[in-house]
Amino acid sequence: ARACRACDACASRPFATPAALHAHLDAVHGKLLCMVCVGAGRRFTLEHALHTKAELAAHMLADHPRCEFCDEHFYGVDEQYKHMNERHHACHICQRSCGKHVYHQVGLGTGMARTKA
Repeated sequence: ARACRACDACASRPFATPAALHAHLDAVHGKLLCMVCVGAGRRFTLEHALHTKAELAAHMLADHPRCEFCDEHFYGVDEQYKHMNERHHACHICQRSCGKHVYHQVGLGTGMARTKA
């Protein structure tokens, strides 16, 4: 159920849409849900933590790895690894020589314009 964890813990008054729940949480409680956690679908709506804007920013930095090319956050390192291998170019030479996963963003000019380890 899409119920408000702050004022309806029994889920007796669910919201019709996720957008309505998010609007209620922001307007009434000044709280936000982490959309990365919600999108992962690993918990029920009532199990997700509610965050202030500052808490959400800290949560994103601490708990969700980010692609430095796309600035997209992922639920965990497995999802980030999959994204990096599907969307960016892995340097197999770097991986063999130093054991690191190094990726390149191509299409920003000539050659390997941006590199991230």
